[in-house]
Amino acid sequence: MELIYTTSNRGNIFAYDPTQDDFRTYFPTNDPARLADTDTGRPIELFGAGYRNGYTAASFDQCAPFGVIGIGTRHAFATGWSTNGALVDVGNNVGKTNPATPPFEVAPFAIGQTTNVAPGQLVPAGAKITFDLNLADPFVLAYVRNALHSGNLRLMVTALHETSGQFGGPSYPDFVTHFNEAVINPTRLEIDGVVIGASDADADGLPDDWELFYLNGLTDSGATDSDADGMSNAKELRAGTNPTNATNALRILSMARQAGATTLRF
Repeated sequence: MELIYTTSNRGNIFAYDPTQDDFRTYFPTNDPARLADTDTGRPIELFGAGYRNGYTAASFDQCAPFGVIGIGTRHAFATGWSTNGALVDVGNNVGKTNPATPPFEVAPFAIGQTTNVAPGQLVPAGAKITFDLNLADPFVLAYVRNALHSGNLRLMVTALHETSGQFGGPSYPDFVTHFNEAVINPTRLEIDGVVIGASDADADGLPDDWELFYLNGLTDSGATDSDADGMSNAKELRAGTNPTNATNALRILSMARQAGATTLRF
C-alpha cells in the first residue's frame, strides 16, 4: 500500500533523508548516550493515529479540536509500537524531560520517499513524498486491517527536525491540507491496495483473491502448509501471516504466570 503526499509551496528548507534515524541521534549533544547521525537530514515518518479524552477514530473529524499542549493532553496523536510491543504516543519518544516519559525507540509505519532529489539534498516545493506501508510488520498490518474493517483509516505524518527557534523561518517539512486555499495543489492522499473478497470458488476455505495474491493459483487448500512452517494455509489466513514465508508465522514462544498475571509471548 502506498500513500502519496505533496509538499507545500515552501521548498528547499529541509534535507531529504530516506532512512530511519536511531532515537538516540536526537539526544542533546551533551548526553553521553547520544549517537551521531551518520547521514544528512531527518526522515518524514508515517504512523497510525491514536485518540484520547473521549475521542475515537469515528468521532474525531477533520475540524475536531487539537487539545491543550502538554504530555498526554492532545486529543489525537501519532501512535505506533515500541520495541517491546507496547502501543505508545510517538510524541513522547524523545525530547521530554519528565521522568515519567523516558525516551524509547518506535518503528514508523513508513518513511517518506521521493525521486525529486537525492538523499542529503534540499527538497524542492511540490515534491511528491510517497509512503510505502510496511505491511510485513504484523502490528502495522493488523492496524490497517482493523481500520479498513471499521471504515476509518487514520494516519499521521510526522517529522522531528531542528528549528530556528520560536521566530525565524521554518526548517522542517510543511504540508498543506485541502482546507488551505492559498495553494493550487494542496496535499492529497492516494491509496493503492488490494481488496480481498470472500469468494471461494473451489470451496477450500481460502478466499480466491487471497490464494491468487499469495499462492498464484487455486491449487493449494486450507489444509496445505505451502511454506512448511508448521502452520496450514487456513491458519496463516486467520493469523494474517504470509503462507509463502516460513519466517512469518504466529507462534507461542513462552507463557509465564507471576503475581496473579499471565504473560504470553508470541
